[in-house]
Amino acid sequence: MAFTGCKKEAILYKIEGNVSDQISNGPIPNLNIQLFQRVYQSGVLNNNYTYLTEVTADDNGNYAFEFERTLIYDIKLVIEDTKYYTKEVIIEQQDLSTEDVNMVNLGVEAKGWLKMILNNNYVSPDEQLNIFKTGFKTDCEACCTIGNTTFYETGDTSLTCAVTGGSTVKIVYGEATAGSSFTEEIECVRFDTTFFTINY
Repeated sequence: MAFTGCKKEAILYKIEGNVSDQISNGPIPNLNIQLFQRVYQSGVLNNNYTYLTEVTADDNGNYAFEFERTLIYDIKLVIEDTKYYTKEVIIEQQDLSTEDVNMVNLGVEAKGWLKMILNNNYVSPDEQLNIFKTGFKTDCEACCTIGNTTFYETGDTSLTCAVTGGSTVKIVYGEATAGSSFTEEIECVRFDTTFFTINY
């Protein structure tokens, strides 16, 4: 008498969501989303993320993953694109459901730069130009130091800082010995450099 075994149906995780611009909230089509995981091996957590799969968002910015449940510790969704700052979202296993679709919307920031052109009308020994920056990017290679930047006895120069494209940043600047300061709010374009000139 022969017995045939039934193969146990795999338990799946399903993740769906929408990719949008973090400033305008508009959907972003055709961005690539990668899925990584950290797993337990022989009961020990492997601290390195391993690549699992990837998908491309559709014309409305929607995406969906479906993958088999394993002994995962957490997963990581990654968006990397030349026009947008890298986005990473980590989800622990305990926050993932196998019964319902896991909704994970991803807001990304468009790249942009602000170039401040500093025109010094007269260089003096006691000169000190202070520029205090608010709303700038702080977590990237092209980012400027947050807060105040000081220039001492400097001729014409420039300062370029990374910003979120489409956002508005604020600078407060002034020459210390003059005792005056000026406040400017600057709207930064997406995917390009915005220029602002300071004459002092």
